[in-house]
Amino acid sequence: MEEKIIADLIAMASHLGRPESDAVILAEGNVSAKLDSKRFIVKASGAFLKDLCREDLVTVSFEKVLSILQMKNVSQVESQSLLQKSVLFPKPDNHPSSETFFHAILLNI
Repeated sequence: MEEKIIADLIAMASHLGRPESDAVILAEGNVSAKLDSKRFIVKASGAFLKDLCREDLVTVSFEKVLSILQMKNVSQVESQSLLQKSVLFPKPDNHPSSETFFHAILLNI
């Protein structure tokens, strides 16, 4: 099931990212998908939708991301550091999009 979710997300991103789709500006944008109640995937920062591949997806913990949103007086630098710590399978150059917080909320509705 997880492989199908990932394949569908990549296919959707590829379609949305094509210039003729006129859905995003300069192939930018973001996508995410819920894998289960504990994890979701989100496009890595800097990856382009039209060229998205599995390596461009970051798996993060719902619990860790949502807990950051409950913190008070967290700077942008601190929130990005904490966000990186929410990554379940870290890769050196793959950082979750800064929009990951928004995705966590929407995927939990």
